[in-house]
Amino acid sequence: MEAANKVVKLDNMKVYDEIQRFLDKKFLISESKNTRQEYERDIRQFFDYLTKGKKEIQYLTLEDIQLSQDDIEDYQLYLVGLNKYANSTINRKLAPLRELYKRFERKKLVHDISMFSDIKSLKVTDNSYGIFSVEEVYQILDYIKNKPRMKKRMVQYHLIRFAVETRARLEECLTVEWNNFEVREDSVIIHIIAKGNKDFKPRIAKWFYEELLEIKEDGIKKVFNISSKTFHNLMNDIIKHFNFPKERNLVFHSWRKTGASFLFEFTKDIEYTRKALNHSSIVTTQRYIQGVDYGIQGMFSIQKDYDQDLYKKTSHEQLLEAIESLEPAERMRINMKLNEILTEN
Repeated sequence: MEAANKVVKLDNMKVYDEIQRFLDKKFLISESKNTRQEYERDIRQFFDYLTKGKKEIQYLTLEDIQLSQDDIEDYQLYLVGLNKYANSTINRKLAPLRELYKRFERKKLVHDISMFSDIKSLKVTDNSYGIFSVEEVYQILDYIKNKPRMKKRMVQYHLIRFAVETRARLEECLTVEWNNFEVREDSVIIHIIAKGNKDFKPRIAKWFYEELLEIKEDGIKKVFNISSKTFHNLMNDIIKHFNFPKERNLVFHSWRKTGASFLFEFTKDIEYTRKALNHSSIVTTQRYIQGVDYGIQGMFSIQKDYDQDLYKKTSHEQLLEAIESLEPAERMRINMKLNEILTEN
């Protein structure tokens, strides 16, 4: 009996240790605590289903992790039947299991993982995050700044500005420290380890950095010393206060998309926008700027009835009216050029 218990204990350690090594490896690759936690939650949920709630992962034996040909398909159907997960979430939940079982197979803990090849990803509809308009950004910032009872309102005020300005994700914003800023003569570079363990070095104006210093706390390394939960509560408050429809799907990531859309409107350069977002693929960037007018027509379409000197022939009032009708980014380009001319003169 004692020998049998030792075998069971050894099996437990072997399975659990491999799960932990798998998670540690994933954490090292992504440099993301959130990724590790998501993977562990998904793995625990699967084995809770597989063992019918009888075992936590630290007590799994080699026998417990063997799969029948239908187990994964049944689990996918089980998740669908819960009616609480989007198809994209279900697809994501199956991904760490496929990776884990590949490791199990390499370590000869299981002998058959062919059932994973029969699983098709569920169809995902386009449910991308919405964006805020430039006008909405300023209205929201005014709302936060003038809400005296809100705890750490200026930290959250600057966090939104920082997210729009740098296009950084929430986790990146909340982990950035003051020593990540490299102050140069005319600007400031921020050194961030982004998603996928990639270097991300957004640049901000020196005056923007100096305004950020208003929230610096003695002895605190982090720039934005709040929790993600606190900011999610703020997002809910913003959506409720401004009565934004649920269909717009506004979340923290919307600030990143807002910054990206503004950049594209300003430059009309998708490659520049891709680099500013630190995307590996331009396809991802295209999803960010869906619905944004590229402003591109063919050579003949542009020239039909086009008078390149028209701006010289209109009145001052008409010229102002035309400029007022432009997108904010286009007006900014005009103002920047005017500022350049005035400075030279």
